[in-house]
Amino acid sequence: MTTGLKLYNHALEDFGLSEISGPGSNARIKKAITLAADWLDKDDSKTAWCGCMMGLWFTELGLKPVKEFYRANNWKTVGKKVLLSEAKQGDIVIMDREGGKHVALFSKLDKGLVYLLGGNQRNQVNVSAFNQGFVEEVRRID
Repeated sequence: MTTGLKLYNHALEDFGLSEISGPGSNARIKKAITLAADWLDKDDSKTAWCGCMMGLWFTELGLKPVKEFYRANNWKTVGKKVLLSEAKQGDIVIMDREGGKHVALFSKLDKGLVYLLGGNQRNQVNVSAFNQGFVEEVRRID
C-alpha cells in the first residue's frame, strides 16, 4: 500500500468529525490546532484547521509534516508535484477558495469536479466536491 493511500485511509477514520458550534472546540480538532501552533485560537469555528488536520494525520503516521503546516499553501513543498490528471487517491491537493487556500487529500476527479477528503470542509472532515479550476497544485508523497 502506498504512503498516500495509508494517509487517506487514516484520514477516513476521522470522517464525520465536526466542529462544535460556539466558543468550544471538538477535542480532536483542538489537538490538531494545538499541535500546529500553540498561539493559534483553539476555537475550531475561528481557526482554519484543514492544514492542522493534515499535520496531525502526518504526525500520527510517523511522517514529517511541512513547516507551519497550519498554512495550507505550505503543503506545496511536500513530496513531488504531479498533474491533476495523474492524481491518485491520497495525493495532497492545494487549492484556492473563498477566504484563502485549502489543503486536502485527493479522492477522485469526475466531470470537472475534484473530490477531496479533508478537514474544515463545511466545518467537518468529509469528502467534498470542488471545481477543478480552483486546484493550484497536487503533490505525491510516495
